Amino acid sequence: MRRIVLVSIELIALILVINLMYGKTAAATPNISKSYNISGNIINGTIVSTSATQSNYVVPGTIDNDKRLLGVIVKSNDSLLAIDAGHNTEQVAITGNASTLVSDVNGSINIGDEITVSPFSGIGMKKSDGYRVVGVAESNFNSKSPGVGDESVKDNNGVTHKINVGYIYMTIDIGSGAGTGAGGNQPNLLQRLVKDITGHTISTARIIIALVVAILSLIILVTMIFASIHGGIISVGRNPLAKTAIYKSLVIVLVMALVTVTVASSAIYFLLN
Repeated sequence: MRRIVLVSIELIALILVINLMYGKTAAATPNISKSYNISGNIINGTIVSTSATQSNYVVPGTIDNDKRLLGVIVKSNDSLLAIDAGHNTEQVAITGNASTLVSDVNGSINIGDEITVSPFSGIGMKKSDGYRVVGVAESNFNSKSPGVGDESVKDNNGVTHKINVGYIYMTIDIGSGAGTGAGGNQPNLLQRLVKDITGHTISTARIIIALVVAILSLIILVTMIFASIHGGIISVGRNPLAKTAIYKSLVIVLVMALVTVTVASSAIYFLLN
């Protein structure tokens, strides 16, 4: 029984280490931005694409240039690593998280929704099939969100529309998105299954680690329960008066089982959150 308890403690410690080292670090992608030239004024939070005519230039992203999507305009001090920061250029976040301009032209945005470009220059919207994804929403957005403004903007055809515009926190992940065609970063079957449960896309590595944690915790529980029952039967057979010792052993096993379930559940929660 002592050996079982020691093994269980070691496995629990391993789960904690995995959770602390991977679960938290993997959840936050480092913010990296690169310097680009712009024509005119582009405010922070604008979704941009590379220019089709000028090298090292970016232009506001729209449905017409979504194939060249690059990232989001940010302040240089918002990045963990700002490459080639200069006075006459703008920093474009290409990985990590960024405060991003969006609208409700395609409906309200919820946490976990994929964000694409829209008909309005530099402003994102909830994913619409056929357009590339620029990232995943990390906050909600609707007409009642803080800081939302009622704006009149023109689409690519020059038609004026009234839409609600504001900022959301978004994880940048340029790709085609699920169901938008070939190419890009399409989620695999495992990711789609987990997304149906959690509501947002999670990396395959984190899903696999969560499965390993679940399997390890199940093995620990089964081992402890089997060892407890087996040990109790042997103890009663050898000494019918060992009632107190058996109860004490069962209490220890119960406590260890509760600790295992709690730690494993916490680890899985952080990995899939």
